[in-house]
Amino acid sequence: MMPAEPDSNPSRPRKAISRRLRYEILRRDGHACYYCHSADVPLTIDHVLPVALGGTDDPSNLVAACKDCNGGKSSSSPDSATVAKVNEDAARWAEAMKLAAERLNASKAAASEQAKPFFDAWFVWSGPGWRYKLPADAENVLIQYVAAGMPPDVLAEAAQIALRKRDVDNYWHYFQGVARNMLADLQRDAQAILAAEDREAAPSDPEIMWWRKGFDDAFSLPLVPEFYIQARALSRLVDGENAWNRAVR
Repeated sequence: MMPAEPDSNPSRPRKAISRRLRYEILRRDGHACYYCHSADVPLTIDHVLPVALGGTDDPSNLVAACKDCNGGKSSSSPDSATVAKVNEDAARWAEAMKLAAERLNASKAAASEQAKPFFDAWFVWSGPGWRYKLPADAENVLIQYVAAGMPPDVLAEAAQIALRKRDVDNYWHYFQGVARNMLADLQRDAQAILAAEDREAAPSDPEIMWWRKGFDDAFSLPLVPEFYIQARALSRLVDGENAWNRAVR
């Protein structure tokens, strides 16, 4: 970074750094002093190359600094290594912000694509009139449904079901009721799938199954103290405490 010409009128008031720029510099520097790395102290925004020596308000010339470091540096000229390091950090931050913006735009585009089947169905089936209007946050609501596991095509089907209904005051609210019911059905199916997988993963060792059958049959016989203790221990091993408690009631 080449310094600008020194200000011929250093007493002239300069424009204050905006709140937005201050926030970005603090975030870039991890809310810690660039010079001493202190984090639990009040921070200011410091010009690496002082304004009196031609420094600008460009982010590449700004760092977070504690009061002591900022005051101690005053208007002294920083060494070239410090300037180079700030330039490097500023360049990396700018590249990271660019990448974050690209990811955000890609995410929004993907979300809009997921909501497209719903909008296609809605505008095909609905006609003009206030009953068919969508709220401003409709796309956000649809994205939440998709994030919860509902396929976009199922959302479109819910829209068709809602719009076929007659004598509805607010079709958007009715659609949300249909969508919630369909999502609940999907979640119940998912729970049933997990339960079936758990049953398949349960122990199937022939010896354990033989003991389980013997344990179940044993409740038809009078209990003696020794057998009671053995049966309870076996119940805990095979079925858990709750199974025994249910059986002896």
